[in-house]
Amino acid sequence: EDSAREYEKAIEIDPSFSNSYFMLGRVYRQMEENEKAADAFRQFIELNPAGPQATEAMAALEELGAP
Repeated sequence: EDSAREYEKAIEIDPSFSNSYFMLGRVYRQMEENEKAADAFRQFIELNPAGPQATEAMAALEELGAP
């Protein structure tokens, strides 16, 4: 929960820093907050649609059953 709060703060400071969304998605996924995880991964992909982390985010969305 502390990690999620810290990443949320980082996003408030700089909403264009895509890595914060990626890490927030991972944290929410571990917390089993699947809807929040999917939202964070979607935002990451919107900001950073290419590369290994984007591939991982897309795979996470599939595993979560999120479109």
